[in-house]
Amino acid sequence: MEPAPRPPPPPGPPVTEDTFRGALEAAPDAIVIVDEQGRILLANSQAEVLFGHAREDLLGRPVETLVPERFRHQHPAQREGFLADPRVRPMGAGLDLRARRRDGSEFPVEISLSPLRDQGRSFVVAAIRDVTEQRKAERALRESQERFSGFFEATAMPLAISRAKDGSFLEVNEAFASLVGCAREDLVGKTSMDLGIVDVASRESLQRQLQAQGRVHGAEVEMQARTGERRIVQVAVEPITIGGEPCLALSMADVTPIRKAQEAVRAMNEDLERRVQERTAELERSNAELQQFAYVASHDLQEPLRTVSGAVTRLARRHEDKLDEQGREFVRFALEGTARMQQLIEDLLSVSRVGSRGQELKPVSADAALDRALLGLQASLAESGAQVEREPLPRVLGDESQLAQLFQNLLGNAVKFRGAQPPRIRVSARKEGDHAVVSVVDNGIGIDPKHKERVFVIFQRLDPGKPGTGIGLAIAKKIVERHGGRIWVEPAPGGGSAFSFTLRLAEGSA
Repeated sequence: MEPAPRPPPPPGPPVTEDTFRGALEAAPDAIVIVDEQGRILLANSQAEVLFGHAREDLLGRPVETLVPERFRHQHPAQREGFLADPRVRPMGAGLDLRARRRDGSEFPVEISLSPLRDQGRSFVVAAIRDVTEQRKAERALRESQERFSGFFEATAMPLAISRAKDGSFLEVNEAFASLVGCAREDLVGKTSMDLGIVDVASRESLQRQLQAQGRVHGAEVEMQARTGERRIVQVAVEPITIGGEPCLALSMADVTPIRKAQEAVRAMNEDLERRVQERTAELERSNAELQQFAYVASHDLQEPLRTVSGAVTRLARRHEDKLDEQGREFVRFALEGTARMQQLIEDLLSVSRVGSRGQELKPVSADAALDRALLGLQASLAESGAQVEREPLPRVLGDESQLAQLFQNLLGNAVKFRGAQPPRIRVSARKEGDHAVVSVVDNGIGIDPKHKERVFVIFQRLDPGKPGTGIGLAIAKKIVERHGGRIWVEPAPGGGSAFSFTLRLAEGSA
């Protein structure tokens, strides 16, 4: 036997007018109740705030008071239409409904109308909401979408939007369609795999990067257009949401011309490097041959010169009493000429020995090379009253004997071309990267800047009145270049010359 159903619970107390009015006051929207004639019977506090009317001023007034004047003539017919078919109706969604404040200003609203009957009479309950901020947001969103749509269509960059779940294209621009070689309508709804524009490996690589980093930036893939042409593209992928659906924004840059140009440049560089290596080897062979020729020629020329010099000397001794003043002068000219020629040959041999007889470059003390140079110049330094100031020099990769000759030539040059004051010479060094810059500064007569290149040319003498053959600085330049450095001269502050040259630092040198 089934149990008897439970009796329904007794009814609760009836809703009082105070409860009803409390509910109206608590509503977040403005509430206005209107009778069949369109008179306002009740308004809550939100209606006062929204329209700027005191509640007592609204009661009994036509509801058209709250409607902009240009729409008031239409409103009675709309009200009668609602009363003829009373049902809950939202109004304003997608429409531009306007309301009017007490000060005459207008604002957009959304209205919900509900019918109400009491004691045989019909009433309309209107819930009114100010949607000014909502309309502003909608307008801003619409303008943003229009700007994006304009950019999306107008840009020359290939762009596409696809679904994240399956990669099917939702939208592509004309540039993307042109790159792929398809009409836009043939791309929408398809995936890159459907179209065969990228291979499986490239697609999976992009997916892994997207999963690992949340985005893809600058990835290069090879794609094949529907025309069969292969292109190299840089791809960027950013996750976006459209209408609540996860999507991907895809942009491409065709870098095929750049990569082809880079490949052409690489091939040209390889060809140029090969030619430079061949030319360098040819120059090295040529230089070696020239050095050997200079050495042999200089060596072979010394014997005839000694013969000439000896013959002239014997001639002068045997026939000194028969030579007049002019004859003796001719003999002196001949001896001086052969002596000068002898010195030139010796200097030429010195130049050839720089390349042919140099030692292997190894870590050496530049200070030790300077010590050897000062020892060799001891007499001329003392005779000229020269003062040499020196700073500690680093260890460098070099040939100590040639570095000593380099210092000796520069210091000797400072003594030879001194001014009225005794020579003051300063030797210092500074570090620049993996090289040392060594400077030899003097207070001598200086060098005109227009001759700063000429002074290093073999047999170039700026002052014919000074002794020498113009070979010292040429040898200095050759030594520095053999050590992989460079040498130059500048006017020294306060007068004189400042010679500087670079040498590679030995490993571990401070």
